[in-house]
Amino acid sequence: LSTVVFYWAEAVAQTNLPIGSECRARFDSIRDKLWPANITLVSDDSVFHEDAAEMGAFFSQRLKVKFDDDELVNRDDEAFQLDGLENWQHQDRLTQELKRWVEEAYDPEQAVTELGLQVQRLQREGALPLGGFGTLSASALVEPMPGLLARYHAQLQAWPELEEGQSAATIEATDERPGLKDWLGGIRRNALDERAYLQLDSKKLCSDDSLRWQHLVRPWLRHLALQLNGPACTTILVGLNGDVVFRPVPETQAREQLQALLQAWVAGMQEPLPVACESAFAWLAAGGESSDSAYDKARDIYEGGYMKKGEVERSFAQRRAYEDFDQLCASGQFVAWAQRLYGGLFGHFTSTDAGSDQ
Repeated sequence: LSTVVFYWAEAVAQTNLPIGSECRARFDSIRDKLWPANITLVSDDSVFHEDAAEMGAFFSQRLKVKFDDDELVNRDDEAFQLDGLENWQHQDRLTQELKRWVEEAYDPEQAVTELGLQVQRLQREGALPLGGFGTLSASALVEPMPGLLARYHAQLQAWPELEEGQSAATIEATDERPGLKDWLGGIRRNALDERAYLQLDSKKLCSDDSLRWQHLVRPWLRHLALQLNGPACTTILVGLNGDVVFRPVPETQAREQLQALLQAWVAGMQEPLPVACESAFAWLAAGGESSDSAYDKARDIYEGGYMKKGEVERSFAQRRAYEDFDQLCASGQFVAWAQRLYGGLFGHFTSTDAGSDQ
């Protein structure tokens, strides 16, 4: 359905008013309820996040349909090892538990001891397999953590001064889209009085030859917002296998990109957009419109293959809207949305940045 038909259909369905000025007023009141006056980046994860303009948000926010993408697991069976998700969840918990210790009382010689105490807590809670299998799982959990904590401490030393308080990041709402309003803090300064936001992240942000783009979408939104509330600001993500640095963006450019993304969010509340995050980045990384193989790369990511689960298989919402890559591209809008939603982030990094420790 087109935007106009979509809204009018809902207006007529909810009222017996004739089509005219009275129905138009009712339509406007319904439209205003479809999105908030202002969107926040930090305090409301459900509104503006990785797939904010994609079908996950459309189903959960617009239609109030919640798909459970978690696989059913038979908990009567004793686990002999952690799966990838469980491993990351425990590493994320270790990271958050030790973040303040690194900021306030870091001692590299005590890092293994502190990690051991946290792992013992997990074992007492029954979060790890029993016996020797638990020991192996604990070793795999802890192995990359000392390096992660050390790199975070090094960045704290490079940016030692913490700014007090928070400052507002604001974009005014219009009749066509909501605005943006949030309070952002945690900014640090270095000896040159330059500003940076440091984020300790337990995810793997890099692969062998590229960035893991899907993990950078939400930090990119915050990075753009940070350019609205003061002097230029760098964002540094300290990840499990490397650091990623977002360079400052001119305030006007950051504002324009956020305005475009807010408008895209509105479009994503009207219909499932024909785009998927990882597949879009695969298309961009393969050369986009200038490459004959870009569509094949995107198809491979979307549909998967032998011993490789595709992006569509990991999301019930995605699969409900666009069962395969041909359906995703049938409207001819995949390219436009890939560029509109993710082109700014992709273009922010050069090929020499990808996959490198900063």
